[in-house]
Amino acid sequence: MKIILLTLLFVLSLPLPLGAAVIGDTVRGVFSAVGSGALLDLNTTISDPGVEFELNDGGASFSVDIAETEITVLYDIDLFTSVGANTTWVVQGFDDIVTDFSLISGDAALIRDVAFLDDEVRFTVLNFGAPRQIESWNFALNTSEVTPVPVLAGIWTLLSGIVLLLTLKIRPKSWSA
Repeated sequence: MKIILLTLLFVLSLPLPLGAAVIGDTVRGVFSAVGSGALLDLNTTISDPGVEFELNDGGASFSVDIAETEITVLYDIDLFTSVGANTTWVVQGFDDIVTDFSLISGDAALIRDVAFLDDEVRFTVLNFGAPRQIESWNFALNTSEVTPVPVLAGIWTLLSGIVLLLTLKIRPKSWSA
């Protein structure tokens, strides 16, 4: 019985993973257009409030603002008749693992290829146009801390399980044909 209680106390004492924080991460943002390649390739530290990536091109501006759990994208084509091409944003280098990246508001018909990898998010905005047109989108961003399991804690947990099984005299079922 003591072993069961000790095992339970040990398991309860292990830290639980907390929601990860992206504020303070240094990330790389790449903004590219079909046929033009990278128009912006910049490293920056995420701060909130504050726009992390912005490109002003004469009569248009394109920006990405990263907050703790959301990314806001703004396209203001002001003096142009259209964006000119499909554009893609890639933000990579988050310190923690990205577990979800999805569109939560804005014109979904203009968004394609929303994806995330371990430390990266990406999406494509289709070409759109009309004078003075402003479009914005909000994406949910969820990350999880990378928490390595200490070797001693892993060994302790394994040994506790073995001792518990031996104490309770649980034996595997025999294999029968």
